[in-house]
Amino acid sequence: MAAPVRLLRIAPSVYLPALLYGIGQGAIAPVVALSGRDLGASVASAGLVVAAARAGASGRGHSGRGADHADR
Repeated sequence: MAAPVRLLRIAPSVYLPALLYGIGQGAIAPVVALSGRDLGASVASAGLVVAAARAGASGRGHSGRGADHADR
């Protein structure tokens, strides 16, 4: 029988990518909104795009398999 896997040993490989992804999403959100404003979008449209991107990212998780879970 294989030895049990300790949580502290695998925690960085599980949580670090999710942490970096979240930081990246948070850092790019104001840039997307301001770029939209510079291109002529309204404040509401720019906010909607940022909110939709954030909602889509959280719904899909970090593995990109949201469609698999929605069908079940």
